[in-house]
Amino acid sequence: MKNSSKNRESQSFEEAFDRLKEIVSLIENPDNNLESMIELVEEGVALSRICEEKLKNVQDRINIISKNSSDCD
Repeated sequence: MKNSSKNRESQSFEEAFDRLKEIVSLIENPDNNLESMIELVEEGVALSRICEEKLKNVQDRINIISKNSSDCD
């Protein structure tokens, strides 16, 4: 199951992370041919970048909330 770039970016963090875990399991299967594994790795790299970006956005929001909270003191 190869998702398009647009579909991947609209996924929630949890959906992307679940697919990433699925890809890891598939890559660990020695029955996959090289071409399939390369495609899985490419998809996994794209998903990991999306997850990283989503986590960064959440961290930025937490930092803003934290700063606003300390400004109220």
